[in-house]
Amino acid sequence: MRERSVTPVLGTFSVIPGRQHGRRIGIPTLNLDLGGQLLPLVAGIYAGVVSIESQRFPAVFHYGPRPMIDDPTVSFEAHLLNVRLPTTPRVVGVELEYWLRSIEIFPDETALKHQISLDIAAAQSVLGI
Repeated sequence: MRERSVTPVLGTFSVIPGRQHGRRIGIPTLNLDLGGQLLPLVAGIYAGVVSIESQRFPAVFHYGPRPMIDDPTVSFEAHLLNVRLPTTPRVVGVELEYWLRSIEIFPDETALKHQISLDIAAAQSVLGI
């Protein structure tokens, strides 16, 4: 496995509307507002926890550009594992615990979805779920 533990990155972020690409491919994400600031992170895929009020949810995160949808701007997104929220929260807490991999370009959406399924499995493994 390539996963490695990182110094936990903690923060509170507003949830903002996204392009709905994740939802369209069956992997909905919470789009987190960076407020024009960059985080002290290497662009990549991470595993960690999203906190909503008093509840904690394991999650896989994307931080960086989104080359598959031709978007060079840095985005920060979280896909909650094993849960579908009835409504989108306004604010969430974030704890990044593991770096899983670098951002890659895939030949097509099918290959991207396959890699995301591997990322989800890796996140579940390192988070013990």
